[in-house]
Amino acid sequence: MTDSLMKNQLESFVCCGTNVIYLKLIRNQHDLDESDEGEKKANDEFTFQPEFCHQLFGQSENIFGYKNLRINLYYSASKLIRYMSVKYSEKVSMELSQGVPADDIYSIMSEALGGECLTNIDQFSSQLASDHTFKPHGSQMDCFNVQDKNPSNGMPRERCFEIYRCDMDVPGFESYHKNMQTFLTWFIDAASYIDTDDRKWDYFVVYERCAEAQNGNSSPNQYVYYFIGYATVYRYYAYPDKTRPRISQFLILPPFQRKGLGARLLRNIYNCYSPDCNIVEITVEDPSEEFSHLRDFVDCELCMELKSFQDSELKKGFSEEMVRETQAKYKLNRKQIRRVYEILKLRSVKKFDDEEMRSFRLEVKNRLHAPYLKMKRSPITEGDTSLHSKETRLQELNLLYNQLEEDYRQTIEKLDSAK
Repeated sequence: MTDSLMKNQLESFVCCGTNVIYLKLIRNQHDLDESDEGEKKANDEFTFQPEFCHQLFGQSENIFGYKNLRINLYYSASKLIRYMSVKYSEKVSMELSQGVPADDIYSIMSEALGGECLTNIDQFSSQLASDHTFKPHGSQMDCFNVQDKNPSNGMPRERCFEIYRCDMDVPGFESYHKNMQTFLTWFIDAASYIDTDDRKWDYFVVYERCAEAQNGNSSPNQYVYYFIGYATVYRYYAYPDKTRPRISQFLILPPFQRKGLGARLLRNIYNCYSPDCNIVEITVEDPSEEFSHLRDFVDCELCMELKSFQDSELKKGFSEEMVRETQAKYKLNRKQIRRVYEILKLRSVKKFDDEEMRSFRLEVKNRLHAPYLKMKRSPITEGDTSLHSKETRLQELNLLYNQLEEDYRQTIEKLDSAK
């Protein structure tokens, strides 16, 4: 067999993990019965695929050794009991791979995700029967309704969601969290599991509340709770006797995104900490681009209600009164307050007023340029000629500003559509 022919044959046993892994939230036996091994159906509301799998299968995210591979990872939608199956049409032979074994998918996923994962569908089905007995851990913070369309028939429907705050001292929550946190691997780049022995962590969990079916009929007095997403916040110490909460992990599962649930969850986190006079400010740990957009939207909506952010005040420029009022009301940090100011200032600029737009660009560019000027004045960088190229610096500044304005306009568009 020629080298090129062998290479082509081996490549047919390689697939991208994110294309062959299917996660599904199983709410009842009917969902389990309809779980097929083919492609995701258009109206299959609770089947979704991961954004990442490099933490399991390496940076290439490739899985070696199988043809027509499909990995099913089911979660019971309430208790988050897991079941995994691996299906394929052919497995690579040791002769063809020259002794390189196919990836041991069960071992790789079990080790990376942790906790118990069933591989017997009958066991999973048996445990699914008691899933409806689950009740949320912790204390309820919020209960609200959201309207959307049923993907199976396109009809409008109203759904009820609840948000709970919890910690590891609540009986049963630690074991529940072990399954809950496994979703991070698929949707947060470079996610890591937190130290649950550290009691400075707070957990905020979102559930959908549905009427429980009784003999084919829904009972208004009995409810089942389905997991939707969660966030974690760490309470850092701030000298001398204060606390600085930092939002660490934040996830709404794909079937429930773009329904306003992430914004509602973030507002509840603010509501939890901002009234406390011992809280210095609420920060975010290494936010993703998606979370930054969500945070901008929520923060702008909140600040639009404040006196110091009205159009008449925005025209006067950034002020200490904006910082004082926002920190007192919502505990945002100064950097984020400035960002909110710039978004709302841009929103207030008249669409075809070139002079106002020029003034805004200059104001933002001056802020962006300030760290460079400070660095240039530092004795450490006096001999660094790269800092003194005016043309290069102007190009960098324009690129940075253009990206910032694009981000700001996305938030403005969302604010206008939410009116």
